[in-house]
Amino acid sequence: MKCEGAGEQTNCQLDRVQLDGKQWVTLNKKGRDELAKSDPKLMAAITRLEKNITASARAAETPGNSTTVRGFDPWGKNNSWGAKKIEGGEVGKSIRGATLGFSTTPPCPSGGAANACTNRTNRTITYTERSLSNSDRTQQVTTLHEGLHLHPETRRWDEYNDQHQGPFKDAAEDLLDP
Repeated sequence: MKCEGAGEQTNCQLDRVQLDGKQWVTLNKKGRDELAKSDPKLMAAITRLEKNITASARAAETPGNSTTVRGFDPWGKNNSWGAKKIEGGEVGKSIRGATLGFSTTPPCPSGGAANACTNRTNRTITYTERSLSNSDRTQQVTTLHEGLHLHPETRRWDEYNDQHQGPFKDAAEDLLDP
């Protein structure tokens, strides 16, 4: 379903789930009903995650909201990349345009340590099982962090997994507290 509506009417839902590495299941009404029957606890956790994705998109799209992703030195030779100002509405647009998923099989290059990961080519944000136990705030920061990955100005940060974590987390928190 992605994110529909605008402003306070925004509502985001996951498009699909993958359980135990099996085929992806579309979370349309039928898929939601089946998951709620087969695993009500998981469906409740996914519903909570969706509320936090929605809150993230709304926060990012607050009029006038922006953040700065601070630069870093990927080579450790004082050859740092400068900071980039990013408009919150653009991050919200990235979240809205992404296919949103959940997988119990870690889909991320870093494995199970990640809360979510983004595939820029396919424009997907996939949340991991680990993300479901996080606080509401952490789920929201994670969503904004992943939304930043889909912004064209942040492409150069993608291959520097360790170095981008702090700057993206700080920028995501900044967007939550405009």
